[in-house]
Formats: sequence, C-alpha cells, structure tokens
Amino acid sequence: MKRQVFFFGVWMMVQGAFSQYLEFSKYAWQYFDTSNSEVPSNFITDLFLDDENSIWVSSTGNPLVRILHGGRWEDVEKTGHASSWWMNDWTETSRGRFFIAGQYGYILSYNFAYGKFDTIAVPKEAPSVIQANAMEVVLIGCLGGNGSTHNLYQLANGVLSPLNDRYGDVFSIYIESNGDALVAFKEGLYRYDQRADGTYSIKPKKLSDRAFYEIAKDSKGIIWGTCMDDGYLHRYDGSWQIIKGGPHDLFCNFRGETRYVAHNLVILDDDRVMISTQFNAGIAVYNDEYWKGYKPELKSPGDGISRVQIGPDGSVWCGTSRNGLLVFRPAILIKPRKKRIRYRDTAVVSKDTMPVVFEKPVEDGKPVPYLPDPLRRVRTYQSISTFEDSIMVRVWDGQKIDGDTISLYCNGEALLKYQPLTAFQDTFWFKLIEGENEMLLYAHNLGSIPPNTATIMITLGNKVLNVELNSDLNTCERLMIRRRRKDGSGY
Repeated sequence: MKRQVFFFGVWMMVQGAFSQYLEFSKYAWQYFDTSNSEVPSNFITDLFLDDENSIWVSSTGNPLVRILHGGRWEDVEKTGHASSWWMNDWTETSRGRFFIAGQYGYILSYNFAYGKFDTIAVPKEAPSVIQANAMEVVLIGCLGGNGSTHNLYQLANGVLSPLNDRYGDVFSIYIESNGDALVAFKEGLYRYDQRADGTYSIKPKKLSDRAFYEIAKDSKGIIWGTCMDDGYLHRYDGSWQIIKGGPHDLFCNFRGETRYVAHNLVILDDDRVMISTQFNAGIAVYNDEYWKGYKPELKSPGDGISRVQIGPDGSVWCGTSRNGLLVFRPAILIKPRKKRIRYRDTAVVSKDTMPVVFEKPVEDGKPVPYLPDPLRRVRTYQSISTFEDSIMVRVWDGQKIDGDTISLYCNGEALLKYQPLTAFQDTFWFKLIEGENEMLLYAHNLGSIPPNTATIMITLGNKVLNVELNSDLNTCERLMIRRRRKDGSGY
C-alpha cells in the first residue's frame, strides 16, 4: 500500500495549467526498481505515454506493465507470440490503434476495446522502431541479421510492403507535420515524401551520411539528431552543425576524450532540446546557447539512460539497463495535460460550440440556424454514401494561399474553428451518425481571392475522396454523407 500511495505523488493533479516551460531546477529524482516497486526487471527496454496519460513500461524478463493515471500499476497480459517478447518501440494512431515493435518477426497491434494483442508478421525481420502518420499508415524500421533483405516497411490498409533494401538498420523514424518521414538508417538520414493517400514514396532524399540514434524537429523547422558516429548532438538548418561543449556534470571518458555522449532526444514545447546520456547517466537540456545537466544518484554506477518520455505532469521518465525506472519530477506538482480524444463524436453536439442545437440538415437554399451568422444559406456540393462509421478528414488550402479563414462544421459542431487555411493539412476524425451527415464550410472572410475555398480529403475505409468546398459571406457549401448499414440497407 505504501508503494502505491508514494507513487501517486507522481501523477497527482493540482490547481493550475500545464506549464510549457518546465523548470527542471525545481525537479527531484525518484527511483523505481525491483526492490521498491512493481517494475518487473531493472532493465527497461522501452517506455510509452498513451492518450489516457498512462505510462507503459517494457522490460527484459518479458513482463509488460501499465502505470495508470493515479499511480496504480497494472499487468498487461501478452498472449501468443507476444508472451515471450519485450517491446522495442510503440506508436498510437489517430484512431487509437496501438502498435508495438517487438521481436521474432512480428509487430503487435493492441486492441483497447478487448484488452488483447493481435500480431502482424514482418518476414525475417527484427522490428526496432515504429511510427504512424495521421492517415493511419504505419512505418516499421527493422534491424538486420536474420537473412533479411529489407529494413523499412509501411503498413497501409492492412497491407505490409517494403520501402527499401539499401540503407541498413533503422534506428529512428520521425513523422513531420506535413506527413513526410525522416528515417535514420545506419548508412544515413533520409526523408520519405508522403503521397496523397498517406503512403510513402520509395525514392527518398538523402539528408546526411551519418547514423543517428534519434531524430526530431522543432517548431522552427530545425532538425536535431543524436549521432551514433560521434555521440554528439547535431542540428540541421540548411547545413549540419555539431553541438559540442555540453553538460559537464554528465561528462565521461569516450574514445580518449572527456565529453558527453548523447542517446535519446526530446524537443520540449518551448523548443529546448533534451538529451539523455549513454554513459554517466543523466539528462541534459540545451537552449541553443548553453547546457544544463541533471544527474541521478544510481545504485549501479556506469549505467546510461536508454529511453525517455515526458509524462502528463511534466515529469521525465527514464529507462535504464541496470537501475530500473527513473522519474525526474517537479517538486511542485503540475496539472497534467488533457488527454487527446481519439474520436470526435458528433452524435452529441457540444453547447459550447454552437448557439442552436443541431437536429437535422436544412434544405438547400435555407438559412442555417446554428451558424454564427444564422442568415447564411446552404448549398450542397455533393452527396456520397459509405458503410464506415467514422471517416478521416484532412483540410488545407489547395490553391494559392490567400488568407482564408474558415470554420468546418460537422453535424453542427465546429471541428475546425476560426482556422486559417494554409498548405498544412489539419487532420481529424468525424464519427458518423445514422443516416444523413453534414460537413459544412463556413467562411469568416474571403481572403484576397474570393470566394473562400478549402480542399478536403476524406478517407472512407480504403477509398479517398478529394473535394473543394467554396463559401462566401452569404452562402455555405456542404458535403452530405449518408452512413449505410453493413448489410447494404440504408437508414
């Protein structure tokens, strides 16, 4: 009981908002190993923070535990092929599907509804890293050594296909905001362009000859990487730069030099860069000018930090190979960030987003009472039907960027509200109700080139539909979507 009460302090909610600037000088280290907690092994192979603000912890010896929001530990049963695995990397898709890269030629798909694992075979490969983009396409990076011929795969609509056979082991995958993928191979760093259907081109662009443990990108578009070749932090802003100096508290003797050796990489909300160190374990924060290191006191010295996750309350979760789980947490607890909603459910309309409750679509040419301007009339651009109960929607300005600002109403709820249209694709899920569903474009201005135009890509199962809706200050254009039953009958 003491163990659970003590751990509750890591997750406890207090008054105040989550601070984007984490003041690590006010943090303190906590230690969880087999002697004082339910960590099943002191060798932590991976950590993952899910949308429920829970931390999943994988370790050798094969157990998998989930530390729930509130501090309760929960064993996760692994069945079939998964029962003998530890986990190497994790990703969660925008629809809430949970994929894990494990061992022995398989990846796992975790079913939250039933609390069980399904397996997907990756022939002759040892999956090591895995990432999903906003269109549910999963990239899987592998390590060789099992007679393999490919090291990078994509999983799209249930079909697994290889992307290359040339660049060696995959150490890291990073999905950029536009959907493109940065893939760190043993033989260099490459960018794979995302196609319109969410899959990736097989002809990548090479960005570096170096091998990187991890790659990430900050809000200014600068690429950061922890380099496997020299152990330094690198940055790319048109040209590569090595970040030397470093946190003196975390220096070690490496190849005859006294210096830091970087491993994991996290870009914080304020664009500071956090790394973990491979030797003389600790974490360090770099603000583009100077370093600050934070070193734990370990029972087993000489260990490094091999996994890092930022928890919902701003805590830094660290996995080690001999010292179990380390948590660097605020002395004054911070309220956790709100969890991301896996589905936007428009069956019940929020009163906060509309002045009038949506009941059913109005007829063409009629005013729409729930809009900010209730005198605007509606015009149907197209009507379609689908068996799907939810669809993925991507919205952007597919023409000249001219300052359009829109709201996109789905069954009366503004799923995009006062949104400037750019080349960046805003992505969300629209859960369909029985019968007729309405997706309506509301123009807040006309931009510099009237009317206000939005390009909308809709993914209906395995099909992709592209439409352009045009609205002005008098009329709103809409797309009507009829949800049909699986047996083929209508509603």
